[in-house]
Amino acid sequence: MRRSLFPFLLLLLFMEACKNFSWPPESLKDLSTKADLSITNFRAIPGNTQVTLVWTTPLSSAFGGTRIVRNLGGFAANASAGTMIYSGPANTIVDTGLTNGVQYYYSAFPFDLGGNFQAAAQKQTIPTAPCGGGVCRIFVTAITFNGNLGGISGADALCNADSAKPNASSYKAMLSDMLTRSACTTPACSGAAGVEQSLDWPLFAAVNYVRTDGTTPIGTTSANALLPATLTNAIATGGGQNWTGLNADWTSSTDHCSGWIDGTSSFSGARGTQNSGTATAWYNGSNPCVTGRGLYCAEQ
Repeated sequence: MRRSLFPFLLLLLFMEACKNFSWPPESLKDLSTKADLSITNFRAIPGNTQVTLVWTTPLSSAFGGTRIVRNLGGFAANASAGTMIYSGPANTIVDTGLTNGVQYYYSAFPFDLGGNFQAAAQKQTIPTAPCGGGVCRIFVTAITFNGNLGGISGADALCNADSAKPNASSYKAMLSDMLTRSACTTPACSGAAGVEQSLDWPLFAAVNYVRTDGTTPIGTTSANALLPATLTNAIATGGGQNWTGLNADWTSSTDHCSGWIDGTSSFSGARGTQNSGTATAWYNGSNPCVTGRGLYCAEQ
């Protein structure tokens, strides 16, 4: 019986097709290197002889990790140029053993699963000993202000120009506007280590804070740069109320006088009571922004 040639022809066609077949297909080749692996929100938070680096990693499945390199005098040209201080999948690292007053340049290079690097996110900062290496003061301004403080930078300027300022140090307002200065995004910065959640927060971590006399203790800040819920002593005597823009749990209040640029009754600002030894020191309700309130000013 004559055999059909069809199976053989089919085999020949299959073998011919395989000559032009490759895996993975061209559409999938180099997928990891084509994916956008950019890291975002890269921050360098200075401390005493250390810098805390924080970033957000991409969601891509091709992401392999981040290499952080440190340089002096300028940013790294590539992932091999400089001192590598970390390489892996995490999104935070504390660079310790640094010299205060020296400017450090950090480059964060994301890489794919094949070890291919993409463009770096970069930040520079200078580690500094808080308050000259001694205890830090908090004072209350002698002058009261409505909610139009000129924003956060304006509030800082008011602190440094106030007659109650106890020494020649620089001071920042213990004030939140949600956008340019804040302490925590979750209650007491829970769910994140160190000072990752803070944004230009004027308090330092693990520092003893005192009143303007330089000796009366207020409290020692936590690793998240927050005062304890029960203070050793109130920040100041008297029953004065001070703008803070904070909630009792250190998150930012929505009452912040429109970013501290409104002094009318149209908006409100969160405030605290200065002679309180509890969280009501930084949150004890809100007032219309037309009201006159003082500021807490923290030494830098």
